[in-house]
Amino acid sequence: MLMHQCCSDTARRPFTRVLLALVTLALGCSAETPRAAVMEGTSMDSSGVKIVSFDSLPVADGPLRLESRPWLQLGGLHENDSLEFDARGFELTAAELASGEIVVGDHQRLKYFQRSGKLLHIVGRAGHGPGEFTPIRQLCAQSDSTLSVIDFNGRWSQWDRAGNHRRTTERLGLVPFYGCSPDGTMLAQRADLSAPTPSSSRRRLLDTKVYGRDGAVVHDLGALSASEVFSQLFYDPGFALTAQSVIVGDPRTFEVRSYDLDRRVVTAMWRVKNALRPLTTESWDSLVQSSIPSNNTPANRQQMVAVWTRIGKPDAYPAFWRLHRDSASRIWLGVYFDTRRQIVLDVESGRLSRLTIPIDAKYRPSIAGFTSVGPIVRHFDDDGAVRLSFYRVVDNR
Repeated sequence: MLMHQCCSDTARRPFTRVLLALVTLALGCSAETPRAAVMEGTSMDSSGVKIVSFDSLPVADGPLRLESRPWLQLGGLHENDSLEFDARGFELTAAELASGEIVVGDHQRLKYFQRSGKLLHIVGRAGHGPGEFTPIRQLCAQSDSTLSVIDFNGRWSQWDRAGNHRRTTERLGLVPFYGCSPDGTMLAQRADLSAPTPSSSRRRLLDTKVYGRDGAVVHDLGALSASEVFSQLFYDPGFALTAQSVIVGDPRTFEVRSYDLDRRVVTAMWRVKNALRPLTTESWDSLVQSSIPSNNTPANRQQMVAVWTRIGKPDAYPAFWRLHRDSASRIWLGVYFDTRRQIVLDVESGRLSRLTIPIDAKYRPSIAGFTSVGPIVRHFDDDGAVRLSFYRVVDNR
């Protein structure tokens, strides 16, 4: 994963250190002068679409924050290694069931915990059959206390609160992060192999459908934005699915839209002006050069540079990294290159806030899921072991 903290000295891979240096130079990491902790949106209606515009992003943390100490921590080093998490789990993820149990997708196993942190049981194993994972990519808690588990290969499976496997649905397309709903429906995108190669000026779109638990199509959404990669920059659209609507966040424009699933129309839009970070030609050329392996021949380097030149330079850095939706219907947008900071959109009040995860950047914190009271943060500790810290959201407005 590309996301690392701006000005952090913890990057371990050479290409990441180069990229951080470039981004630090391009964006700057000097101390900010607080101008606004909360941005108030301006609302208007246009042809039945509610549009909320923000003039800029908040540049200081506001009254919306996380408690300084987690109410629960899982993982770390233990004499009982069942309580530890597999460091190979690229997307260690967690969720809270409606019945209160906490489930952790630990690479190729599911670990069920009580809210007190007591381990209840472990199920699943590596493989391609029923009840097996290849490995786990994301968990999605259902309103009936069951759990949907999404594999990296695109399959998803259902499990009950006791850890019993119910069914497995074979791959129907790419399930984007948080493309699942508490009612058990799932959003998936399929590539059109006949479509032209995307470029910086041509958006990559994929056929998008919502499927029921049995794999049948429930809604056909047509062509929606898909993930795009330009050199070392990842433009991943964010999705949040409910029974009635789907939220789609556009990292190219800093726009979030809500689509009505039955009518297939946009009903609301939230957009941030003056928030995109321009990508200069100098920074882009440096990114391209740093993305080419050092052991490539001069001829191969020229070929790769020619490919990126043909595709073209994006106008701006990605607006955010990952979109999450919490139980209070707030939209969380990760600040690109800084996984500690989140921009939080309160769709009810029309306010935009910034908050900081209270974990040092050197431990590489990032959001792994949500409980009913706040985010679950994945990070490392002083021993290099993986931990999950559970926080409560405090709103002093």
